[in-house]
Amino acid sequence: MGSKFTLFKRSKSLQPEESEETRLAKERRRKLLQPDLPKLIGGSKNEVLSNPRNASTLVPQLQASLAPSRRCHDWKLLYSLAQDGCSLHTLLLKARKQNPTLVVVETTKGDIFGGFASEEWQDSANYYGIGESFVFSFNSKFKCYPWSYLNTMIMLSNDECIAMGGGYAQPALHLRWAS
Repeated sequence: MGSKFTLFKRSKSLQPEESEETRLAKERRRKLLQPDLPKLIGGSKNEVLSNPRNASTLVPQLQASLAPSRRCHDWKLLYSLAQDGCSLHTLLLKARKQNPTLVVVETTKGDIFGGFASEEWQDSANYYGIGESFVFSFNSKFKCYPWSYLNTMIMLSNDECIAMGGGYAQPALHLRWAS
């Protein structure tokens, strides 16, 4: 004779009522594990990324990659190609005395990449910064590349370029403006 397996789902009406205290405790736990997403001050999501769906996927993953002490702050738009034009000088001027900063670049092909800079951008011929910084890419999937401890190529900025991360004598992120 064949065996039978029956699965019963517990009816909601038979489940004990959850107390208000239990419900509030669960909500607090959920908020701790999944903090509110940051608000973008001084711009719109469309100004940063052309596709709003990319922003709704990218922002939570970027936030989760930040150190816990950095996750609870809103984000302020300091520089936008659309608002400020194509000027490395303007970008560095607006980023001066601002830290941390998040660099987000979307190419004309729709590729998205960038970096989190935990230190203030400064004019320097040499790399500087601390290991809390990272670079990322986002095409169909988000990939975060934290500091590898193999070198000190964390941040570089001067009147020719900004660069982050990397190895093998080449930065992972390198933005250079044509003169």
